[in-house]
Amino acid sequence: MFCERCQKNKAALYYKQTINGKTVSWHLCADCANENAHPADAFLNPLTSFGLLTSVFPPQNSALNIKSCPACGTVFGAIMDSGKAGCGECYTVFRDELLPSISSIHGAKTHTGRVPPDFLVTVSKKRKIEELQAALKRCVAEENYETAAQIRDEIRSLDRE
Repeated sequence: MFCERCQKNKAALYYKQTINGKTVSWHLCADCANENAHPADAFLNPLTSFGLLTSVFPPQNSALNIKSCPACGTVFGAIMDSGKAGCGECYTVFRDELLPSISSIHGAKTHTGRVPPDFLVTVSKKRKIEELQAALKRCVAEENYETAAQIRDEIRSLDRE
């Protein structure tokens, strides 16, 4: 589906609002959503003033289009336009830029869905290590060095496996 405003780009945002029983909806591309240039600007202003739309769709004319993925050459603007990363390395390269969008779309920064059986052990071990590292940082901040040493040893044993 194309953007209802510009009729050029693919719609990337579906906005639906019901006020006093009257429902209005729009399909907008990222550029039109950021420009806040739909005829019903009065409805979109509250969203853009709180930064909700710009957190999902950062402005395309920013310096983010300068940085590119070394593996596939994709720039961040292309990822935002298509909604697809060029390769697996893009998620590492554009991590800081993608996290706000992923968080707002999926409600979490980490994958919470199903995992293929072959990777289940690896993923669960990685998550356990991440939890232990966070606990280790808390213990060091609280100056609880005995518990921190135990956690450090547990992390090392998991790394060796």
